[in-house]
Amino acid sequence: MTGATPETRLILITWLVRLGANFQSGSRDTLAKALGVSKRNLGIALEYLVREGYLWKIKSHLGQLERSNSKIRFDYAVTNECLKMWGECFLSSDWQAELISVLCGKSLWDSRVKGNVSRLTINARLVWAILLMQSDKSRYVIGLDDSSLSRTMGITELAFRKAINMLVFEGMITIVANGIQQGFVS
Repeated sequence: MTGATPETRLILITWLVRLGANFQSGSRDTLAKALGVSKRNLGIALEYLVREGYLWKIKSHLGQLERSNSKIRFDYAVTNECLKMWGECFLSSDWQAELISVLCGKSLWDSRVKGNVSRLTINARLVWAILLMQSDKSRYVIGLDDSSLSRTMGITELAFRKAINMLVFEGMITIVANGIQQGFVS
């Protein structure tokens, strides 16, 4: 996913966590709403993910059967290769409910958290989701390198640091150890 935008990466992660391997049919409006993204960002992401082999695109004949003059619709599904590559990572996460919350922009946390998940930028939501997936049973992330993690997410180190600062400011994460090795609590 070297050429994918952070929005595309977030859409793929959200798809895998919320929708899994199930085929998705219907309008892009419905799919965009289910993933919590704009229809424009969804269209760009779908094109990229199909082209790169992360999603299958299959012509749907349901719309054509109802009305002969209707537009051709497509169904989408995650490819087997994508499931092998990403699915295990999400399925093995100890924080499934929190991950869904972060990806959907709804907060599961109590009143001690001052921030609002839906106010977070795409980069901040992507960083938070990746941190949750990398965390242990105590919700600690230890020994991750900023540069390698930012490359994985397709953002610059500066954008990564800004996202971390936003998450800290909003009370979503805490930096436990600053310096030699970064440690985050999500």
